[in-house]
Amino acid sequence: MKNFLKYLCITLAILLVGGGCGVIIGANVVNLDYSESEYVEYGEQQKQEGLEEGFENGQQVGYDNGYNAGQNVGYENGYNAGEDAGYDSGFEDGQTYKDPEKTYLEDIINGVALNIYKTDNYTFLSSTDPSFKGLYKLNTDGSVEQIYNEGYIWEYYYELSNGNILISSGSTVYGILLYNATTNKVSQVYTSNNIWQYFYELSNGNVLISSRGSSDYGILLYNATTNEVSQIYTLGSYWIHFHKLSNGNVLISSSSSASNSNGILLYDITKNEIKQIYSYGYYWQYFCDLSNGNVLISSYVSSSAGILLYNATTNEVTEVYTSAYRWQYFHELSSENVLIGSSGAYGLLLYNISTNEFTKIYTLGYAWDTFIPDENGVTISSSSQPNQGSVYYDYATGSVISIEEESKLSLVA
Repeated sequence: MKNFLKYLCITLAILLVGGGCGVIIGANVVNLDYSESEYVEYGEQQKQEGLEEGFENGQQVGYDNGYNAGQNVGYENGYNAGEDAGYDSGFEDGQTYKDPEKTYLEDIINGVALNIYKTDNYTFLSSTDPSFKGLYKLNTDGSVEQIYNEGYIWEYYYELSNGNILISSGSTVYGILLYNATTNKVSQVYTSNNIWQYFYELSNGNVLISSRGSSDYGILLYNATTNEVSQIYTLGSYWIHFHKLSNGNVLISSSSSASNSNGILLYDITKNEIKQIYSYGYYWQYFCDLSNGNVLISSYVSSSAGILLYNATTNEVTEVYTSAYRWQYFHELSSENVLIGSSGAYGLLLYNISTNEFTKIYTLGYAWDTFIPDENGVTISSSSQPNQGSVYYDYATGSVISIEEESKLSLVA
């Protein structure tokens, strides 16, 4: 750098006095009075100084950029790790957190067996241990609250259309409770001792209730308007089969063979009363509503064989077919005839609505439960016994032929 200043001063001096051969080109100065080796030496010095200064500057910039980049990465990694740890810790704390003002399931079990009963919208808990009384409700946050402090084995629940729930115990001494979904309160609405297990909600919101007891406990009626329960029928038990008629009335049958549980009852929704309209047999559980308002009825048990007919005009029941049982598959045709199949090996019946007459139209097979009509007849098969094939009922001839036989006849023709 010192040599460069020397050259520059000499050149400027020569130019100022007008002598010498110095030439100024732009801002660069070239002194022709010095040898080529001196200029090379000067260039090498300048190059070395430039390299050193560039290295130092580059090194510093590299340090700065590297530090900043590393710091940013460190910040990001640290933030992510901290955030993950925070989430994990918060989740664990949230999972294990318990409100000290609430009771939780593990707080009340202490070795006591609790049964869980679920309705559509709620979960209830009750013990089978008579020393651990009460009814509990499990809330969505895991807490448990006691909503009733008497009784045990509260195991039968019926959720009403208004959201309230009728509750009965498996023990015979606690009557019937009503859980009010709006107030979250339980009240006893019936005190008579029995196992009230079967509930059937009527079109007006009231509920018929029956017992599984072996004595004559009859049928109760829960009034949804007054929240009161009254007894409207005093005989029999196990009244579990209910069939609603088009006018809102209900046909009722028992699964008990006890004499006071035999036959069929009719509940009149207008008069709010029950009377027996048929006194024989039991387990009448298969019902077919006909187009004229009448109802065909069949039993599940062989001791109540045949088919009954409920007349909607007279409210009377008569036996219209005397053979076999479990006639449970019905298909009404447009010709006012009804095809009927049994789950037993009793073939197929054809019932004429106008004449009340039955014809055995096919003697083979059983569980004919699938009916597929077309313009000429009905293809009939069994969903549970597909290997027995299909048959075809012909409208024109009123006869039944197996599909296999029909295909053979077609080939012969």
